Amino acid sequence: MSSRRTTRRHGDHRTTRRNLASAVGFGRGARLLPGSEEPSTVFWSPDSRSIGSIGQDGKVRRIDISGGAPTVLADGANVAGGGAWSSNGAILFGAGKTIRGVNALTGASIAVKLADDSADRGLPHFLPDGNHFVYFTWSAGKGAIRAGSLGSRETQSIVQADSGAVYSNAGYLLFLRGAVLMAQPFDTRALQISGDAQPVAADAAPGNLSSYAVFSTAGRDVLAYIRTRSGNDGQLKWFDRSGRELSAIVPPPGFDYLNPSLSPDQTRVAVR
Repeated sequence: MSSRRTTRRHGDHRTTRRNLASAVGFGRGARLLPGSEEPSTVFWSPDSRSIGSIGQDGKVRRIDISGGAPTVLADGANVAGGGAWSSNGAILFGAGKTIRGVNALTGASIAVKLADDSADRGLPHFLPDGNHFVYFTWSAGKGAIRAGSLGSRETQSIVQADSGAVYSNAGYLLFLRGAVLMAQPFDTRALQISGDAQPVAADAAPGNLSSYAVFSTAGRDVLAYIRTRSGNDGQLKWFDRSGRELSAIVPPPGFDYLNPSLSPDQTRVAVR
């Protein structure tokens, strides 16, 4: 898998999106999205036309990247609980110690009932069918990935992990073990892993946010992640498949580039 890597620094956490073409000399660059002036969790709609945002005020918003005021869909969300938007128009988000659902267009509540013994649940991520999803659980000092589906209480244990997981269309489930980003073959129909987990990057965990999946995939072979190191310069860097750096995007003064989320069409990245 090829990788596009991000670094970070402390500062203002407003959401921006970046057209990937501008990273290699084309396009107009990053811009602030309306309604994202506070720290938030961001995630893309399947058609790459909108962004879901969970703010510190606990509100779930839909932000159209073409412009206009954000639409509030729900409240009571946990900004660190993550969010996901399915191809069927459902949004899942962490709320307290559980996961809730809402319709992305109408804001109507979607019942989510998960039969597991976990003390905490969050960081949902939809699988390609738009109905099944994986999520992170924490209980008795251990983290794990489980799978569930809309309209069913049944869940299935997948793998021990130290973060939420994302699925790559190349057929891998990606998750953290310690500070190492791992990839393991995953059957989305059987909801089972196979083979051995392989390390993708040894410096992917951002310290105190280790349970948050600060990495993102798009298509079969595009990966973005936050690197852990001291003295970084806050740049968003793009690499080709050979590892050659194509461009470095320097953020405006006072900005962080945190929690990258690649759009499904592989043309934009949202950061907070």
